[in-house]
Amino acid sequence: MEELIDIYDEDLHHIGVATREEVHAKGYWHQTFHCWVVLIQAGIPYVVLQKRHPTKDTNPNKLDVSCAGHLSAGEQISDGVRELHEELGLMVAFGALHPIDVVHVEARYKDIIDLEACHVFLHVAQCELADLRPQLDEILGLYLARLTDIIALFSEHATSIELSGYDVTPSGDRVDHVYHAAKGDFVRHTVDYYVDTLNAISKLIAQTN
Repeated sequence: MEELIDIYDEDLHHIGVATREEVHAKGYWHQTFHCWVVLIQAGIPYVVLQKRHPTKDTNPNKLDVSCAGHLSAGEQISDGVRELHEELGLMVAFGALHPIDVVHVEARYKDIIDLEACHVFLHVAQCELADLRPQLDEILGLYLARLTDIIALFSEHATSIELSGYDVTPSGDRVDHVYHAAKGDFVRHTVDYYVDTLNAISKLIAQTN
């Protein structure tokens, strides 16, 4: 059965339901859930980045938000926490998330028109990167970036940053990697999306510590 998604006008007034294929082919606005997961190591905040699977129809092999996904027809924003469990193996109550913003994102990839109202959240997880369980058909690997480093990258104060983490083989084995990533290695959200979101995360963490 094809996935059905609620569709909206730009002001987020509900106008109907369409299949995922129709949503991207005709450029309907739809709602997505973004959650940036942060791990605190020795008092330093690190952002969890997922490396998208090479079979993804948009941005294959690119670094992306820790957890992101479409809301299906009839789902509420709070139902987005299922993505944390599906993609990372994290069981988190919606009330434990820190809301950041709702960001309108417009992107085009070949024949895909992707118009998203992204509901963006922060979750500070009490675990290690090795404790997360990436969804093998969605995620190629998981990496950590120091929060101040990734802010510097998208604020044009650095040309590349060091990431540490692992890729996952088809059989589920983890292969550790350390490498340098530039902006071109990330999903093509706008620079403002990255800068505004990451600065908001920095402020939220400072307030909660």
